[in-house]
Amino acid sequence: TEQKQANHTYRNMEHPNPFMTKVDLESDSATVSHQPELSFTESSFVPSVVEGNIDSNAKSAGGRDDANFADTSGLLGAAGEPSASKPGIFTARRWQSYFDVDTSDVLRRVYDSLLIPGDGDFLEKTERQPDFYGPFWICSTLIFVTAAAGSIVEALNHQSDTWYYDVGEVTFCAVLFYGYTALVPILLYFFLRYHKNPLDFNCLLCLYGYSLFIFIPVSVLSVVPIEWFRWLIVILGVLESCAFLVMNLRPRLVQLPETTMYTVLGGVAAVQLLLGLVLKLHFFQYW
Repeated sequence: TEQKQANHTYRNMEHPNPFMTKVDLESDSATVSHQPELSFTESSFVPSVVEGNIDSNAKSAGGRDDANFADTSGLLGAAGEPSASKPGIFTARRWQSYFDVDTSDVLRRVYDSLLIPGDGDFLEKTERQPDFYGPFWICSTLIFVTAAAGSIVEALNHQSDTWYYDVGEVTFCAVLFYGYTALVPILLYFFLRYHKNPLDFNCLLCLYGYSLFIFIPVSVLSVVPIEWFRWLIVILGVLESCAFLVMNLRPRLVQLPETTMYTVLGGVAAVQLLLGLVLKLHFFQYW
C-alpha cells in the first residue's frame, strides 16, 4: 500500500544530529547507515598533586581561600600531620618509657651497681634510657627484706614466750627507702642546677635506686647474731654504695669549683653512711 511504501527518512535538517540513524524502507532489504563515529583525543590536562602540605594558593570547594582556614590550634605538625601532645604527668603514657625494660636489662644494671666502674660508666650506659622499674623493684624488695630481717632480730632479742610483730616497721621502711630514693636526687638536682651544672633528674633517680641494691644482701646477712660480723657487713655495704655513687658523679662535676665538687661528693657519701647507720641501729641491733 501507499502507506507501507512511505519513505521514512529525515530530510531538511540544517544541523543533523551525529547520533541520528537513517533507515530506508523503500528497498527490499532495509539498510541502516550511521554517521561517522565519534573520535576521542587524549587530554592534555595534568592534575596537580600536592603532597604533605596544602597549597596556600588553592581554593576550597566553596571558593574560599584555604589560607584563611590554616591550622592555628597546634593540632597539626609541620607536615600537616597530627602533632602528638605531651601526655600529662599523671598519665601512664608519661611514665611508660621508664618502665620499658626487661629482666636482662635490670639484672645487667644490678650487676654494674655491685662493681665499682673506674670511669663511672653506669650513667653512660643508662643516660639514653634511664628506668624506674629497677629502682622501684629494689626499694620494694628492700622494704620487705629489711622488715622481715628486723623482725627476726627482734624475735631473737625477745626473752619472753610471747612476741608480737610491729607492722609499723613496714611503714617505716617504706617511708625510709622510697623517701630516700626520691628526696636525695631531688635535692642534688636543684643544688647542681643552682651551680650551673645540672644533671638529668631521671638519671639521678635511676643511679640512686640501683645504689641501694647492695643493702638487700646486707639486710639478709645482718640477722647473724655476731656483732662484729654485722658491723663488718654494714660497713662494706656502705663503702661499696658510696664508691658507686662517687665514681659515677665525679666525672660530671669537674666543671664545678674544686671546693664545691668535694662538698657535693662528701655530702653524698655522708647521706649514704647515715642510711647504713639507721639500718644497723634501728633494725639489726642485738642486745
